[in-house]
Amino acid sequence: MFINLAQAAIKVNTHVLKIITVILLSSMVGQFVFANDLDRVFSNSFEGAPIDLDCRREGYPCSLSEADPDSLDLTITILKELWNVRHSGTMDDVRTYLENHPDVVSIWGDGRFVSFRVEGMSPAIFDDTTIHLSDPPEAISRSKQSVSSRSRSQFELLNEAYPTATQMEDFDGQSNLVRQKNKSRLNEVVGEDLTGDGKVDQKDRKRALVLAPFEWDFAPYDESATLAGNLESLAGYGGSVEFKHNPIEEDQNITIDDWLSFGNYDTVTVSTHGARACGVPGDLSERCEVWISSGIVFDFLYGPPFSPYGVWIAMHYSDIDQQTPTTGDLFLTLDFWRFHYPEGLDKQLVTLSACETGGSEGGELAAAMGGEDFVMSGWTESVLSDVAYDTALAFNEELAKGLNTTEAFDKIAGQGLFPYVDEDGLEVAFEVMSPNDDAVRLFELAHLVHDGSGLPEGWNIVELVTGIVGDTEPDNLRLTLQIDGVTTESKPDFQVRYRVQDKDVPGTYDLGAATLVNGYEHRYEVEHDVSLGFPLVGGDVPIEVIVDLPEGGDSRFSMTAFLASSYFNATVSGDMADVFEGPAQFEINSEGRLDVTFRSRGAINANLSETVSASFSTGPSTPLTPGDHDIAIAQLNYADPGYNAIYWPEVGDDYTCPSCGGSVTIESYVEEQSISGHATVTMFRQNPPPPEDQKPPVTLDVDFVAAFGSQFQGSSPYVRCSIEYEE
Repeated sequence: MFINLAQAAIKVNTHVLKIITVILLSSMVGQFVFANDLDRVFSNSFEGAPIDLDCRREGYPCSLSEADPDSLDLTITILKELWNVRHSGTMDDVRTYLENHPDVVSIWGDGRFVSFRVEGMSPAIFDDTTIHLSDPPEAISRSKQSVSSRSRSQFELLNEAYPTATQMEDFDGQSNLVRQKNKSRLNEVVGEDLTGDGKVDQKDRKRALVLAPFEWDFAPYDESATLAGNLESLAGYGGSVEFKHNPIEEDQNITIDDWLSFGNYDTVTVSTHGARACGVPGDLSERCEVWISSGIVFDFLYGPPFSPYGVWIAMHYSDIDQQTPTTGDLFLTLDFWRFHYPEGLDKQLVTLSACETGGSEGGELAAAMGGEDFVMSGWTESVLSDVAYDTALAFNEELAKGLNTTEAFDKIAGQGLFPYVDEDGLEVAFEVMSPNDDAVRLFELAHLVHDGSGLPEGWNIVELVTGIVGDTEPDNLRLTLQIDGVTTESKPDFQVRYRVQDKDVPGTYDLGAATLVNGYEHRYEVEHDVSLGFPLVGGDVPIEVIVDLPEGGDSRFSMTAFLASSYFNATVSGDMADVFEGPAQFEINSEGRLDVTFRSRGAINANLSETVSASFSTGPSTPLTPGDHDIAIAQLNYADPGYNAIYWPEVGDDYTCPSCGGSVTIESYVEEQSISGHATVTMFRQNPPPPEDQKPPVTLDVDFVAAFGSQFQGSSPYVRCSIEYEE
């Protein structure tokens, strides 16, 4: 619901005028359309229904490019005349002049803004920047040293920087309309599936665009640089925050391309000028319009740069200037957002830390910008720049803790920043609005930890497993989860689901036992004993955490761990009695034999007194399928004492005995990852040398999960596993 119809006003700072700051948080590639023919937009998308544009409904050109050149010249002439009228009179005189002008066909607005139109031209805006100012002139930077002083070469460069309509029609090889239609959002956190894995999680890099076209004007109360730094430090945004700004008045570092590319970012922050004006009784139009200044200068002498739909020209009056300016700004109207983002900026947050972007007209702007699950904030009236600055930073700080937009608003609402009563007796308040009563978050909330540190990719999770890896029995996995953005009130409403090795784990888990992490206001930690319902297989173990959010939707975290599919428990009986354990290794040799090796922990750590090793091989071309297979070769070695046993009948009778031999039962096999099973094999003692004609038998009985590779291959699964056994 959108509320509070408001009069036109101005954002007044004790030092500077500031009208609008926009923060956009996007979940998907948005869209814009570059065409002079509106019907191109509707193909395969809107069932032929036209976009409801004011320009079409009221019958004026939708872009400056379509305007009649003579009408454009006449509009510029009238703007200059209005400047002179206001210089010697009041805004009432400006309005009277327009009402009596024979070529003016439409007028609306009162107070600071008056908009008018001549036949064959889109409307223009006359902006009185001196009304209601309490500061001395030297403190007002918006109109001081008018942009008319900028050189021709700057404007020529500016125009050259704008692409043509044909160039803009093709963006990354296809229209944004098509790109947006082919995407589907899977959660309520900003961002899109950049990795192409069918989900949005922390692996999908978040992207931010920060625009500050009037940084020179709003300083020191332009929050853009601070917000850019804050976003850069936020999870998922590092290295992908683009900050474009105009530090001095003559700069033109921001182009129309930037305004048309919001959908290519997950977070867009814009600090600029803007306002609204509404019709009054007797006007030819009684509608309201909300404007945002693009910061792009329109030089009256050289004509407008390339102008997409919904862009109007504006002139700013200030009695600081002593001569009629020759430049104006390009303002973005509701039609700009309606046309260039016809499906809206879906799953985005737009924070308008600014004047007159709340209330019912703010609702109009939200409706023009937004699609499904769209959230916008704004100010109901004109707002002091320092108040807007403090509020924007406070709001961002709460969002950076993982809170959703509603929670963040509720948090700062009690800090005394707003509402307040301005000099005209109007209550000025910050609002959060959503056409569908939605809320969004800045980043993915969950991450897995162990002993206080995040689980890195490829980490060996063998110690987190309850059960025998590779057998047929279901296993359990102990996972420690940290979740940001949890409040005391919302904690009971969070639900957690898991996917392990690409299988859904039955049931859900809550935060009932979660405790607050020291030093964090909204980060909680909980250990879940996850009953998988299926047996784990050694090797790479994809783990996905799906946090069902209290407000709806979800936030996701995924990683690929490594399961130490490399361990054994061995029992030696007969001539030698012993037990030992450690990592197990397997390879497939050139003859297709399965070679399995067992090294004790002492062997891994070069402790000779505890070094034990054993191995066996199957016959050539052994099928690595579950079942029993004969053992062709086996050996057992102790470093201290010097003891070894052997079974190797292939080389002759000297290496076999009547009671020797055995078999291996393969339970599971993952190619070049792991193999699990059980083996029993009887050998005979070779050293110390037994009495003549005697072959003392010794039996190795072992349960194992073996990792693939050699100890000489630094990146092999076996080496990765054996490292876990190092002291």
